[in-house]
Amino acid sequence: MSEDLLALIRRWDDFLARIRTRADAVLDEAREGCLALFHQHDGEPTAMSNALPAVRQRLLDLAEKADAAWLHQVSAAFDAAGASAQQEAREFAKARALRDGLDAAFEEFEVRLHADASRMIWARLAPRLPRQIFCTQCGTPLPLPLLFCASNLSCPSCTAVVTYEPGDGRIAQAYIIPKLAHEAAWEVHAGAETLPRPPELVAHADFGRELAQWQRRLSPP
Repeated sequence: MSEDLLALIRRWDDFLARIRTRADAVLDEAREGCLALFHQHDGEPTAMSNALPAVRQRLLDLAEKADAAWLHQVSAAFDAAGASAQQEAREFAKARALRDGLDAAFEEFEVRLHADASRMIWARLAPRLPRQIFCTQCGTPLPLPLLFCASNLSCPSCTAVVTYEPGDGRIAQAYIIPKLAHEAAWEVHAGAETLPRPPELVAHADFGRELAQWQRRLSPP
């Protein structure tokens, strides 16, 4: 392999490495900004979630920069340096690998961001959840399991039906449990570090159902 070709490969590798470094910086900045949105909205995750498509687009733009460089400059430079078709294919595959790596990096960013937000919401919510309610007919205290949707409970003393409304607890079923289950399934799929999750939520039937759904989604066809 000629010195010119080796030098060209080094420049191409450096260019792709700079794009990856920039992508990592984008994700670091985005995490800080998304969490700031989360806190500005008192722990309500909608605004944070709405910011994520723009983050993904910034990574796609970086991947496109690599593709455009190959199409308009780098491929011709390899031709001029006498690279074989196989060598050019290997070098172009590096741009494809970069795109795949940025896709994986965004997936990790999104999964971890939502899971971390869920842990913060739960830490604030859990102490406020009632552990018992009282029968509206006879006043008997009724032990209350973790319920995140409207439920009817039967009083063991007078058999009256008592309706429990979870109020703020609904976010556990709508957001917290699905996001934490997604993280758990993704960790196995990606071979990533297992982060702690509230054991009372992991033991909840809703978590098991969500985890099974995410495992099916992430399983190869």
